[in-house]
Amino acid sequence: MSLPSRSELGAAGFGLLATFVVAVVWIRGPVTPDSTPPPPASASTTAPLEAPPEASAEQPVTPRPLLSSGDPARIRLTEVRRDLDRGKWLDALAGLEALCKEDPRAAEEAEVWNAIVELATRITLLPGAEPDRYFDLLLNHTGTVGPDILYHLWTTKGGSEAAKRSERLLAREDVRARGTPALRVAWELRAARCTDKPALFSRAGTDGDGRTLGQLVLLGEECGRKNANCCFPKDPTLNEAMAGIRARL
Repeated sequence: MSLPSRSELGAAGFGLLATFVVAVVWIRGPVTPDSTPPPPASASTTAPLEAPPEASAEQPVTPRPLLSSGDPARIRLTEVRRDLDRGKWLDALAGLEALCKEDPRAAEEAEVWNAIVELATRITLLPGAEPDRYFDLLLNHTGTVGPDILYHLWTTKGGSEAAKRSERLLAREDVRARGTPALRVAWELRAARCTDKPALFSRAGTDGDGRTLGQLVLLGEECGRKNANCCFPKDPTLNEAMAGIRARL
């Protein structure tokens, strides 16, 4: 019996390698990118507002591609992530300041957004000027994303100093004016008294996003424990508003 040739052995080896690769991919499953966070009243704070940027705040924020591995901003973001993991809050703040001052749209990146949010509840407990620096970063160096992050902190970090301060900032019309129409109507609907909410339904249908839709769904349910007496289950404008938002999502 003759021995197999080199070409025959090579073909067999390649076939085994291909079978192994297919098996590994099947076991691990597809790799999917991280999702972007949504990818939202008392009156004063010490953080001043700088002059509004020239770019229109009327355009919705569009998530940007992730930074490339060789991008200096990617390297800086890696350092910020390391500082957060080690509890070095001041170093993380300095790194985020550098990132966002170099490019105000950096906060549109999911990883930058997440780092800013993660830092909020830590940095606001520190004495000194660091909390003011943090909120100055949101107000003046993150474009229209800053008000979105304030809304996120207000609605998800309940009871924390970060949430309380975010609420005070959003109560300022000049702060909300820097956000998108979706941010503004979400805040106004949430802050309005029950009797004033129907006046916002039409605008909610035009400008609202998922943050507003969640509120409208609750308002559209039959009155119960969750919504007490603040409910409008048969309001045609509310139903039209929900349909309008869903059509855009």
